[in-house]
Amino acid sequence: MLSRLEKYTGCTCVPSNTTKQMPAYPYISFTVINTEVRKGTYAAATDDKGAAVLFMPLLQKWSFTAQSDDEAVAFEKAMLVSDFFAEVERLYLADNGIIVADVGAITPRDNLLTIEYEYRKGLDVTIRLNNVIGETTAETIEKATLTSDTVSDIEIEKE
Repeated sequence: MLSRLEKYTGCTCVPSNTTKQMPAYPYISFTVINTEVRKGTYAAATDDKGAAVLFMPLLQKWSFTAQSDDEAVAFEKAMLVSDFFAEVERLYLADNGIIVADVGAITPRDNLLTIEYEYRKGLDVTIRLNNVIGETTAETIEKATLTSDTVSDIEIEKE
């Protein structure tokens, strides 16, 4: 995904949370803000090799920031990031298991560096993924008995 984004925007993509030397302007920094798994149970399925697996859908939010010493260039690169996820590479990403759930608004994230500005325009992109784990050896409950002091026992059996 990142190599295709670099090719489309013409910018190097680097992790936001690094102390390494940054590339020349313009460039795009990124970070994963959060990964949200909904409450519920895992669903059973088979993978592309026929093995039994369990999966749970999840949402992962990525933050992208185009950085430049020129405000117009920063905005242009941020627009390219937005276009990349909203339409340009949407089908390619989907074909590779990355579903774009939301492309957020571009917002200013400018930064004053001692005596000059670093122009930063950013947006958040939410992608939909599946958390896949191998089939567990959990037991299946075939039969249960519900007891009550006021009513007779109730037998529940799996069909």
